[in-house]
Amino acid sequence: MSFQLVMIVWCDAFSAPGWMTPDEAVAHVEATDWEVTEVGWILKETKEYILIAGQWNGQMFGNFTKIPKTWIRKRAPLKPRGK
Repeated sequence: MSFQLVMIVWCDAFSAPGWMTPDEAVAHVEATDWEVTEVGWILKETKEYILIAGQWNGQMFGNFTKIPKTWIRKRAPLKPRGK
């Protein structure tokens, strides 16, 4: 079985602890970088999400991330080293 290595840039949800005024909360959210770049092998892809694994030892996978498709901003196939 062959697995595609990809780079995915996606926007994650986040929260901020503590108390803030509405203006402070908006300023904090707008100043926070919520874009994430992830590299991994595609294990499953549906209309709703993509499941990638960030680690692979040739037999087993680890470090899984399930990303909702609507959160993905950019996607690019990659070529594994030595291939």
